[in-house]
Amino acid sequence: MYVVLDLRTGQRRLVEADDFDRFHIEADGDRHDVLAVLGAEARLGRTHHLWWSVEAVRRLAEADRVPAWDAQFEDMMAQAAKHGWIDDAGTHVQVHIERPGGGIVTTR
Repeated sequence: MYVVLDLRTGQRRLVEADDFDRFHIEADGDRHDVLAVLGAEARLGRTHHLWWSVEAVRRLAEADRVPAWDAQFEDMMAQAAKHGWIDDAGTHVQVHIERPGGGIVTTR
C-alpha cells in the first residue's frame, strides 16, 4: 500500500490498501514539503524518511478496514518493528517519499 499526497490541497488517498508488502508516500516534493502537510501526524526521520502516525494510516484505511485488513496491517507493523521501522513508543512508522512514477526522493 501507499499513500498519494497532494501537497497543494492536502488530500490523501490510500492506494492498493490490500498490498501489505510495501509502504511509502507518493508526493511531488521532498520530506519537508510532506511534513508541512502532515503536520502533527509526522516528524522528521533519518535521511529521506519521516515518522508517520500509525493511527493516521489506520484512519486513511477506514473504508477498507475489515477484521482481515486490521490483522494484516498489524502483521505489517510487526514486521516493520523487526526492522526498526517503528519508533520506540510504537506510535509511528518510518516512511519514505517517492515521486509520482517512482524514485525515492532524496533528503535536503
